[in-house]
Amino acid sequence: MFFQKYLILMLKTHQKTQKEIASSLDVDASLVSRWCSGDRPNTSPDNIKAVIALFAKTSTEKKKHLNFIFYTGSFE
Repeated sequence: MFFQKYLILMLKTHQKTQKEIASSLDVDASLVSRWCSGDRPNTSPDNIKAVIALFAKTSTEKKKHLNFIFYTGSFE
């Protein structure tokens, strides 16, 4: 799974901080920090869906983001 890589890329691309993401998701900032560092590799499906919803608005975009996370680690 490429969730760590995905989240770091989304933070950079959208110029967001870990704290901003945590606030948007109503989770503790330390959880987002652990996602980014890889210290929390077993992220819940609900949290993955919530993160994707922050960055992907259409169903086509959501599919691409899911593909990145679970299969390819790339948008290409």
